[in-house]
Parts: sequence; C-alpha cells; structure tokens
Amino acid sequence: LEEEERRREEAMAWAKKARRQEIDAVVALTEASDKAAQAAAQAKREEEERLAAAARTEKKLLALEDQMSELKGLLQEVKGLAEASIALEARQAKVDSIVRDALKENKKKRQVELAYGMTHKKAQTFSGQLKGLEAALERQKKMKMAESAKILSALEQKRKEEAAAEEQRKIAEEERITAERIAEEARIAAE
Repeated sequence: LEEEERRREEAMAWAKKARRQEIDAVVALTEASDKAAQAAAQAKREEEERLAAAARTEKKLLALEDQMSELKGLLQEVKGLAEASIALEARQAKVDSIVRDALKENKKKRQVELAYGMTHKKAQTFSGQLKGLEAALERQKKMKMAESAKILSALEQKRKEEAAAEEQRKIAEEERITAERIAEEARIAAE
C-alpha cells in the first residue's frame, strides 16, 4: 500500500509538472503571437507612412519638373535677349561709326552728339536689364538645385528607414518562430 501511495504521489507530481509546462508553453506562445501581431501592425503602419511619404515626394518631384520646364523657357528667353543684345551692340557700333563720321563733317555737331547720347543710354539701360534678369535666373536655378538635393536626401533617408523596418520585421518573425518552436518542444515534453 505504501508503494502504491508513493507511486500515486509521483504520478500526481509528474502530472502537475506537465500541467505547469503546458501552461508555460501556452503563455510563451501567446506572448510570441502578441509580439508578432505588434510587429506586423508596426510594419503595416510604417508601410503606410512610407507610401504616403513616397506620394508626397513624387508630388514634389512633379512640381519641380514643372518649375524646371518653366526655368528652361526663361533660359530660352534669356538666350533670345542675349542675341538681341548682340545685334543691338552691332547696330550701336555702326551708329558709333556713323556718328564719328558725322562729327567730322556735320556742322550740327551738338545735335549729333545729343542723338548719339540718347542711343547709347538706351543701349546701356537694355544691357543692365539683361544682366539683372540673368542674375535672377541664376538665383532661381540655385534654389531649384538645392531643393532637388533636399528631396534626394529625404528619399535616401526613407530608403534607410525602410531597410531598418524590414530588418525589425525579420527579427520579429524569427522571434515568433523561435517561440512557437519552444512551445512545441514544451508540449512534446509535457506529453
């Protein structure tokens, strides 16, 4: 009877131990599932944020392309103005030659000088306006280039963040698989 009682107590002890192991396995599996669910939710949020950021970046790039097209048009206008300026300078040189000849031969020297001065002043005014426009376009070009650099930097940063998020997702998946394996081993041991 004592031997049977001892065996019965040992059997009960083993049953309790197996039950505790089973409970521990269930807890571990639950925790692993929770972590996996949290990691999946985090990955989903990060993916949504990445898609939203990509959409915003694409919108900025499209706007930048439009602005670059406008800048190209302005540069074409500047080119036309430069050609006009060259033609004006050629005409001015011709006028200068005529004026010099006229100053030698024409008795109305004062009238010729006044006409020459007005023509020369107009040419100087046009040249100054052209230089101002060129400077403004150069500043705008630098601003667009700086904005492009910022956008490219933001894209690179987002790519790094996506890589880090993918790494975290892989780690979470590995933890989940490990937890399931431990739980399975505990269940087998309990059986």
